[in-house]
Amino acid sequence: MNSFISMVLDIFKPASILDIAIIAIVGYNLYKMIKGTRAVQLLKGIAILLVLSFVSEFLGLTTVNWLLVKFQTVLFIAIPIIFQPELRRALEKIGTGSIWRVFKKTEDTPQNVMANANQIIRCMTYAAKNKTGVLIAIKRQMGLGEFVDTGIEIGGKLTAELLGNIFIVNTPLHDGAVIIDG
Repeated sequence: MNSFISMVLDIFKPASILDIAIIAIVGYNLYKMIKGTRAVQLLKGIAILLVLSFVSEFLGLTTVNWLLVKFQTVLFIAIPIIFQPELRRALEKIGTGSIWRVFKKTEDTPQNVMANANQIIRCMTYAAKNKTGVLIAIKRQMGLGEFVDTGIEIGGKLTAELLGNIFIVNTPLHDGAVIIDG
């Protein structure tokens, strides 16, 4: 029993645990950042090419393997170009410290969803009475990161009055559209 404990302590040193925790946090943040963006499809394509490369090497398909290896070299150079928006967003999050919002508890309960829906309905009713056009996109599973980056984040509590102010012409917050996250 004593030798087992010493063996476990030899394997799991504090530095190893810290190392694993850092990799897990970084990996999770990267996943959250690209989830719902076009980068997911690009990563799937890269993964398929890597699998094909291993399969072609295993099967002895020399020419196919050679082409895939050369393509991987080009891909390695192209990745920063392809993922430029995501890389920029990641560096911005690191710079602003918003990467630590991962630990923030989300409030996507059925009660909050219904409360938000009621606020949106109130805003739409007011807009319809005043013949004001509104465009409201509600972010759920599909990511809208490309569109969010071009707007201004308000970060306020969702109310019909706030939404109405966004759509009223000649107000400081006036815009023709809003994206609601949650």
